[in-house]
Amino acid sequence: MKNLLSIAGNARSYRQFAHYCHNLTLLFPDITLEESATYYSQTMALQQPTPFKPGEIDAVLLSRIQAITSNYQNRCCIWIAFHTGPYPLLVHLLHYCNGTPLTVLMSAQAYNDYKSAYDDRHLNLPHIDMIDVQQPRAIWSIHRALLTGRQLLAFIDGNMGSTVDSRNRLSISFGKHVWQIRTVLPHLAHQYGVPLVPLYLVYTPWDALTCFGGRAYYPTGMIRTDFVNQSLQSICGDFVKQLPSATANWKGWLFAHHDIIRSGIGQSYPTADADLLPYPTTKRHYVMSRISGQFMEVDLPYFQHIKVFIDKLVNIYQ
Repeated sequence: MKNLLSIAGNARSYRQFAHYCHNLTLLFPDITLEESATYYSQTMALQQPTPFKPGEIDAVLLSRIQAITSNYQNRCCIWIAFHTGPYPLLVHLLHYCNGTPLTVLMSAQAYNDYKSAYDDRHLNLPHIDMIDVQQPRAIWSIHRALLTGRQLLAFIDGNMGSTVDSRNRLSISFGKHVWQIRTVLPHLAHQYGVPLVPLYLVYTPWDALTCFGGRAYYPTGMIRTDFVNQSLQSICGDFVKQLPSATANWKGWLFAHHDIIRSGIGQSYPTADADLLPYPTTKRHYVMSRISGQFMEVDLPYFQHIKVFIDKLVNIYQ
């Protein structure tokens, strides 16, 4: 924590922490700054890269994944996951326990960040393909994967931006606000007649890694719009309901603001110094309200005044 939030830390770390605290406040309006800092520290610790070593994976975890995936072995399906726990491991665990050819959908940034890990030849996993969904021809690659019977794995909570076409998103309750979720995956499931299967990789409160699957959603006999709405509302709504008991597991606190339409927070909450977080850029000094998410440019003396809060947090976690 000291390295992440010390005055010697880089500007990106400050901005990242500010967004994390704001997104927590959207769902938990009564959370304190100290509680937010505790969760941030835990989340960042859980997100440290973890190499996939089959011989070191807990046997109970492997048996759980095998039990979940046994019904879909050599069958096409779409796995719906979230950025929880050491989520990059889920790719290898699925393939290791299931063996069915797997195609992973990811953003351009994730593609660049994890391609080398997924391509590690020492793991001997030749049947894992990756698709950068931000490439112009990505949708055709996805169709080709489904046509050839490959399973898809997609992290549905990724940043999509709240300004996208409303026809391609669904609104999920996020406290008093609205979380926007892409609908392309249930549309594809309906088109190809394959199930949507939610899958969660998380740490328990006692630091054990576990995996559990949710109810599978089959499009058979359903109108496309009904299937899309019911499956996504259930999968994502259940996920939001679980966040109070698994708060630190979710990396989405770092980027959820891109997909959330805020409701009424500008009028409901005053902005006090205690709720302002340093938000430095290359040439200017800003502060961000953790309540409203609004920015204000400030002069250097005021920025240094606000950083007293940072010193307080550093003292807590030293």
